[in-house]
Amino acid sequence: MGSLYGADRFAIDHKGRVAIPAKLRRALSQEARDSFVVVPGLDGCLDLYPLDEWRRFDEKLRALPPGDERARRFRRLLLVNAAELAVDAQGRVMLPGKLMEMAGLRKEVLVLGSVDHIEIWDPERFDKKMAQEEAWLRRGVKARRDGQRDHQRHDARRDSQDRDHCDHRDHGLFPLGA
Repeated sequence: MGSLYGADRFAIDHKGRVAIPAKLRRALSQEARDSFVVVPGLDGCLDLYPLDEWRRFDEKLRALPPGDERARRFRRLLLVNAAELAVDAQGRVMLPGKLMEMAGLRKEVLVLGSVDHIEIWDPERFDKKMAQEEAWLRRGVKARRDGQRDHQRHDARRDSQDRDHCDHRDHGLFPLGA
């Protein structure tokens, strides 16, 4: 399977069907083009996994320690509404009503390729999430830049102290060995 990327907006029809873009379907392995497993996404969207990718994800779920309460909760919350979706002849899948409600999907969706799976978003929710992500990125870049400035200031201060120390030595205020 190739990487899934790009985004397109599609209408949801009166039966709850949404088109999976041909570009994304072509990137799938032959075996994975006919069906997906849909689960609630962690960010308020729906995640559609092609069957071959779902098998890999399923192995990770199985590897979670059964004695870990958080792992059991995660698995339960993820899988309680999971469903297998068949792709029809027009390249559409029918989204379960409960999942559509959870993701806030109404008349239009954003279908987004996300490397190994597809995310289906309410466009307004996606725009809000992207604004949050961009703000997070700006804060991170600023913190990194400020950290580099602080580091540079610290280096400059240390260099200055070293020069001062050297100046004192040069002026004979400290013995050479000090």
